[in-house]
Amino acid sequence: MSGPHENRRSPRHQASAPMIFRPLDSSQFHRAVELNSSEEGICFRSSVVLVPGTIIQIRRGENKEAGGLRPPVAGIEKSRLATAVWCDEMEVEGYSHTCGVRYFEFDVIS
Repeated sequence: MSGPHENRRSPRHQASAPMIFRPLDSSQFHRAVELNSSEEGICFRSSVVLVPGTIIQIRRGENKEAGGLRPPVAGIEKSRLATAVWCDEMEVEGYSHTCGVRYFEFDVIS
Protein backbone atom coordinates (compact mmCIF):
# COMPACT_ATOMS: atom_id res chain seq x y z
CA MET A 1 0.00 0.00 0.00
CA SER A 2 1.39 3.36 -0.89
CA GLY A 3 0.25 6.93 -1.40
CA PRO A 4 -3.22 7.58 0.00
CA HIS A 5 -3.53 3.96 1.17
CA GLU A 6 -0.52 3.96 3.51
CA ASN A 7 -2.00 3.43 6.97
CA ARG A 8 0.09 0.55 8.30
CA ARG A 9 1.57 0.58 11.79
CA SER A 10 4.16 -2.14 11.10
CA PRO A 11 6.81 -2.64 8.40
CA ARG A 12 5.87 -3.86 4.94
CA HIS A 13 7.56 -6.93 3.46
CA GLN A 14 7.86 -6.97 -0.34
CA ALA A 15 6.89 -10.17 -2.17
CA SER A 16 5.87 -11.53 -5.52
CA ALA A 17 4.17 -14.74 -4.51
CA PRO A 18 1.12 -16.57 -5.87
CA MET A 19 -1.94 -16.77 -3.67
CA ILE A 20 -5.65 -17.43 -4.02
CA PHE A 21 -8.66 -15.88 -2.33
CA ARG A 22 -12.44 -16.10 -2.29
CA PRO A 23 -15.16 -13.85 -0.97
CA LEU A 24 -16.87 -15.66 1.92
CA ASP A 25 -20.18 -15.58 0.05
CA SER A 26 -18.64 -17.59 -2.83
CA SER A 27 -17.06 -21.03 -3.20
CA GLN A 28 -14.92 -19.93 -6.16
CA PHE A 29 -11.25 -19.15 -5.54
CA HIS A 30 -9.46 -16.52 -7.63
CA ARG A 31 -5.76 -16.29 -8.50
CA ALA A 32 -3.78 -13.31 -7.27
CA VAL A 33 -0.18 -12.19 -6.75
CA GLU A 34 0.93 -10.89 -3.38
CA LEU A 35 2.84 -7.60 -3.66
CA ASN A 36 3.58 -6.88 -0.02
CA SER A 37 2.30 -7.66 3.45
CA SER A 38 2.56 -6.54 7.04
CA GLU A 39 1.19 -7.75 10.37
CA GLU A 40 -2.04 -5.85 9.63
CA GLY A 41 -2.75 -6.81 6.02
CA ILE A 42 -1.71 -7.60 2.50
CA CYS A 43 -1.63 -5.86 -0.89
CA PHE A 44 -2.13 -7.97 -4.02
CA ARG A 45 -2.95 -7.90 -7.74
CA SER A 46 -6.15 -9.56 -8.93
CA SER A 47 -8.60 -9.58 -11.81
CA VAL A 48 -11.48 -9.44 -9.34
CA VAL A 49 -12.90 -6.16 -8.03
CA LEU A 50 -13.27 -6.17 -4.25
CA VAL A 51 -15.74 -3.71 -2.77
CA PRO A 52 -14.46 -2.23 0.51
CA GLY A 53 -15.95 -4.20 3.39
CA THR A 54 -15.96 -7.52 1.50
CA ILE A 55 -14.71 -10.35 3.71
CA ILE A 56 -12.36 -12.77 1.98
CA GLN A 57 -10.48 -15.97 2.77
CA ILE A 58 -6.83 -15.88 1.66
CA ARG A 59 -4.69 -18.96 1.02
CA ARG A 60 -1.00 -18.77 0.38
CA GLY A 61 0.32 -21.38 -2.01
CA GLU A 62 -2.09 -22.09 -4.84
CA ASN A 63 -4.26 -25.19 -4.85
CA LYS A 64 -6.50 -27.21 -7.14
CA GLU A 65 -9.55 -24.92 -6.71
CA ALA A 66 -7.71 -22.29 -8.74
CA GLY A 67 -5.99 -24.78 -11.03
CA GLY A 68 -2.60 -24.10 -9.50
CA LEU A 69 0.14 -25.63 -7.44
CA ARG A 70 0.01 -27.54 -4.20
CA PRO A 71 0.39 -25.71 -0.88
CA PRO A 72 3.98 -25.10 0.27
CA VAL A 73 3.77 -28.10 2.64
CA ALA A 74 1.75 -31.10 1.44
CA GLY A 75 -1.53 -31.34 3.32
CA ILE A 76 -1.17 -27.97 5.04
CA GLU A 77 -2.67 -24.73 3.79
CA LYS A 78 -2.37 -21.44 5.59
CA SER A 79 -5.62 -19.55 5.50
CA ARG A 80 -6.54 -16.10 6.84
CA LEU A 81 -9.64 -13.96 6.86
CA ALA A 82 -9.43 -10.32 5.84
CA THR A 83 -11.63 -7.34 4.97
CA ALA A 84 -11.16 -5.39 1.74
CA VAL A 85 -10.11 -1.80 2.47
CA TRP A 86 -9.49 -0.53 -1.07
CA CYS A 87 -9.30 -1.82 -4.64
CA ASP A 88 -7.98 0.30 -7.52
CA GLU A 89 -8.19 -0.36 -11.24
CA MET A 90 -4.58 -0.81 -12.31
CA GLU A 91 -3.72 -3.02 -15.31
CA VAL A 92 -0.39 -4.74 -14.53
CA GLU A 93 0.97 -8.11 -15.67
CA GLY A 94 -2.42 -9.46 -16.73
CA TYR A 95 -4.24 -8.39 -13.57
CA SER A 96 -6.78 -5.57 -13.71
CA HIS A 97 -6.82 -4.44 -10.06
CA THR A 98 -4.59 -3.87 -7.07
CA CYS A 99 -6.31 -4.39 -3.71
CA GLY A 100 -5.50 -3.89 -0.06
CA VAL A 101 -7.06 -5.93 2.73
CA ARG A 102 -6.77 -5.88 6.52
CA TYR A 103 -6.47 -9.17 8.41
CA PHE A 104 -9.08 -10.07 11.00
CA GLU A 105 -7.86 -9.94 14.57
CA PHE A 106 -9.09 -12.64 16.91
CA ASP A 107 -8.94 -12.55 20.68
CA VAL A 108 -8.27 -15.94 22.23
CA ILE A 109 -10.13 -16.52 25.47
CA SER A 110 -8.58 -19.09 27.76
